[in-house]
Amino acid sequence: MEIKGESDLEKKELDEKQSKYLKKPRDNVLDTIIEIEITMAKQMNTDEPLDEKTLPAFKRMRWMTYSVFSDDTLALLLNDWIIASQNGRNVMIEKYAMMGGQIAIPNFSENEKEIKVIVEQESKWQENVRVKYPKTISGNPNGTKEFKHYLDCELHTWSIPAIHSYYEDVSAAVKKKVNLSEARYNNLYASLGKGSLAEVENNQV
Repeated sequence: MEIKGESDLEKKELDEKQSKYLKKPRDNVLDTIIEIEITMAKQMNTDEPLDEKTLPAFKRMRWMTYSVFSDDTLALLLNDWIIASQNGRNVMIEKYAMMGGQIAIPNFSENEKEIKVIVEQESKWQENVRVKYPKTISGNPNGTKEFKHYLDCELHTWSIPAIHSYYEDVSAAVKKKVNLSEARYNNLYASLGKGSLAEVENNQV
């Protein structure tokens, strides 16, 4: 896959030094993405630092988010994080700085329509899950607005090719009538040995 916005030298260096990551099995690619994010998260100066108590939940939630992505999207995202690390970028700091208004959200003219589609569809899926499984999935009045802002800022730390691949994942899911938010919860509960989201909901008192 061609990564737009990279020089020939950057592409060559990625091929020579980092291609081993892109050839890893899916689970290892996921693990590597999350490990890079953990390193970045630990560098953040926050009121709730990432420590041994909060680390398992962080890992689980990030794994849950990425578990529904295609192999192409995961490979492109890993590529993004590797290059970001090499260039001294901390995408976690960037994301929360955008959320807090400390830095402006960049305008990805080539991807803004795709970002909007992703944010709107993911928000719709999340709300559908909350309504369908009220005993298990809670929400708050401002949750949708906050979620949209969070995802919009997160996507503006991604590269153009990675965003487009995520857009294709979302489009494919819509076509197949698959709710990716529900799929994420199914993956989460299955990984915890609790079955599907529907089973967890039915077991609620």
